[in-house]
Amino acid sequence: MAKILVLIHIQPGIIECAPLAMIDFVAELAADYIRVGAPIFIIELDGYTATATWLQATLAGYEKAFYLRSELTDGSVAISQAIAQGALADCKTSNGKPPTLKTELLEFEVGGLYSYACVFDTVAGLSRRFSTAQIVVNKSACDSYLEGDWSAFQSLSAVSVK
Repeated sequence: MAKILVLIHIQPGIIECAPLAMIDFVAELAADYIRVGAPIFIIELDGYTATATWLQATLAGYEKAFYLRSELTDGSVAISQAIAQGALADCKTSNGKPPTLKTELLEFEVGGLYSYACVFDTVAGLSRRFSTAQIVVNKSACDSYLEGDWSAFQSLSAVSVK
C-alpha cells in the first residue's frame, strides 16, 4: 500500500487560527513521512501566501514533497492531476509497481485547516476520485471540526477518522 500524506492550506493568513498542538503534530507527521520516504502533497489555496515557512523548512530538499495550487476548497483535483502526471512514479506498491489513479493500494492520510470546509471538501473529492483508496482524516492534524462532531467524514465512502 502506498501511503500519501495530504496537508491542506497550511499557509500564512490561514494558519494563524490553528491550535499550536495541531501545528506541532503536523510538523511531526511530515517528518515521519519523510523518514519512510513517502510522498507528501501540500495543497495551497490560491489567493494566499505559499506554505508556512516552518513547514517549508521541514520539507526542504525532500523530493517527494509536491506543492499543489488549488483555486477551490477541494484539493483532490490537483492531487489527481499530480498523480496522473507521475508524482508517484518513484513509489512502489507491494507488487513492485508504482500506484496509479485506479489502484486499490493507496492510503491518504489527511490533515489541514478548515476541516469543516477545505479538509472536508478535499476528503470528499478523494473519496469520489479514488474509490478503492483508504482515506484517514487525522484529527490531531486538523483544526477543530464543528465542536468535535466528525460524523460528516465518517459518512463518506472509505473514510475513517483517527
